[in-house]
Parts: sequence; C-alpha cells; structure tokens
Amino acid sequence: MWCPEDTYGRQQPVHPLQKLTLDYHSRGAMTSYPHILFNKDPEQLRRQGARGGRIFGRNHRARRALMSPPPPAPPRAEPRETTVAAIATLDSQFPWLRSAEKRLRKLSQ
Repeated sequence: MWCPEDTYGRQQPVHPLQKLTLDYHSRGAMTSYPHILFNKDPEQLRRQGARGGRIFGRNHRARRALMSPPPPAPPRAEPRETTVAAIATLDSQFPWLRSAEKRLRKLSQ
C-alpha cells in the first residue's frame, strides 16, 4: 500500500493532488458502502443498475431541457456539383477517355 513515508524515515515528495486526496481521506469524508455492490444476487444488481440508468436518463433530460437550442445551420451559398455533371464535363473535355471508368471484360484465352 502506498505511504507518503518510506521505510527509511525520509519524506518522499508528494504531488499537490495527492496531498488533497490524503487530506480528504484523513477527514473521513469518503465513506465506504460495500453492502451496495457486494453480497447481492444478480437480480438485485440488475435492479440497482436499472435504477441508476433511470436516474441518469432523468438527469440527462433535465440538463438538455435547460440548454438553449443550437443555432440553425446557415444555408449553403451555392449548390455543389453532382458526380454525373462532373463526369459529363470531363467527358466533354477529354473525349478519348470517355467511359474509361467502366471495366472491360477480358476475353478468355
């Protein structure tokens, strides 16, 4: 188990967050409730999980109700070019490549 002092009596450097955690535990603010999860049958654990899910959902819906709705998306300035129109433009510019995207069947030898 981790201890802020090693076996030689020297004080090891402790991170500030570890100090806060140690102070929090030493005050007895963190209470242990092992009976909540242990010594329960699967049905009791399932019911407990369902209660937690319902509580989470209720809180989530309450938070979403307090949020302002997102602003509407701005309309597009101009419609995009479709794939068919792009292929037609390329076919008119390069007639020797017309239908190059279509595969040819190989003749069996």
